[in-house]
Amino acid sequence: MFNKIKVIFASAFLLSVSSPNAMRKYKKMIKELIFVLIIVAVAVALLCVRLLLGRKNVVHTHIDGNREMERRGIHCAVRQDQEAHLKGGLQISEHS
Repeated sequence: MFNKIKVIFASAFLLSVSSPNAMRKYKKMIKELIFVLIIVAVAVALLCVRLLLGRKNVVHTHIDGNREMERRGIHCAVRQDQEAHLKGGLQISEHS
């Protein structure tokens, strides 16, 4: 079964590139594909270098780890919820 599929695809490929014009288009497509792959590989390599050799003092952007947010009294929602439960001021009466 698999061999039949390979033969069908191989014959379809050979028929599609049998004309000189189709072969030129195929070669051009392969060159462009290789060019794009090289560009992507260079971009990934540069990103890796940036991550490995980049700044060591990265700003902590989560609210609980940011000193400026802490100074202003802004906390994470989970921490604010815990503080509200400890104070007990936000309890809702279940009996109306």
